[in-house]
Amino acid sequence: MLSSPRCAKPPAVALLGSRQVGKTTLAEQVARRRGFEFKCTDAPRLTKSMQVVSDDLGLSHLWVVYPGDLQYPLAPGITALPLKEVGAVALEVAA
Repeated sequence: MLSSPRCAKPPAVALLGSRQVGKTTLAEQVARRRGFEFKCTDAPRLTKSMQVVSDDLGLSHLWVVYPGDLQYPLAPGITALPLKEVGAVALEVAA
């Protein structure tokens, strides 16, 4: 994980059984689709593109990963997630 609270460029993430869709990594498992979008901002806000990608790809959840400290909902099925918590969520997704 990154030790800096700010990121110069998005971290590289590799997930088995996933594919890159634009800036969103799509992880497919059984019939559940989950996405991860990476932002280098202090407090991500919901954008139209997040809603569109979530709807178009039929995601059950989209996590917006950022270098902050708080996890908070952006919309139903879309959550801002601190970078330091990605490992725990990735294990949950893989389970």
